[in-house]
Amino acid sequence: MVELLSYNLEDLYEEVSERAREAGVASEEVWNELVETVLDERLNWGEVDVDDDITTMREALQAKWSDFERGLQSGETSEGPEQHG
Repeated sequence: MVELLSYNLEDLYEEVSERAREAGVASEEVWNELVETVLDERLNWGEVDVDDDITTMREALQAKWSDFERGLQSGETSEGPEQHG
């Protein structure tokens, strides 16, 4: 059984955090909106199954705001420069 289209929580967190860095997300409210966007996209594309516990996934990803925020405060980025220009 091939699960190439299946995303686990860590994959989703990596995607949300990458997009958040690119967008300059600096508030929990915007982080939560981005979590919703990514989950909605994955559902629409069939990459997250409707049988998955979306509520639990959403809550777990939203709870990772503090991890992302710590990374921002310590200046950690996974790719690219922090300043443009």
